[in-house]
Amino acid sequence: MWQQVHKIINEASSRIATGIVNFLPGVVVLLVILAVSVLLAFVARYVILRALTSLDFDRHARQIGLSTHTDWSVTRSPSLLIARAVQWTFLVLGLLIGRRSFSLLADCWRGSWPERC
Repeated sequence: MWQQVHKIINEASSRIATGIVNFLPGVVVLLVILAVSVLLAFVARYVILRALTSLDFDRHARQIGLSTHTDWSVTRSPSLLIARAVQWTFLVLGLLIGRRSFSLLADCWRGSWPERC
């Protein structure tokens, strides 16, 4: 009787360990993709903000009537709005790519796509 209990516990432990081992590479890939996307997002925000500031985009936006607020502060300028939109686009795309790669790795481990793995 105790041998059966030990056998069941050992089988359950090995299934849990196998599940964790199969799960960890997907998590690592997801975290790496998210880290790269965060880095790219901040670099893109910085580059876009510097480019728009050097082109004096805020003044041109006011002149052509692009901005409805004529009293934009430094923290709420049109160039900062565009730079933040680019940053959030990179972050969302990184999250979507990371999620997709995580699910693709899970499909490979389940044997759903043996020809691509």
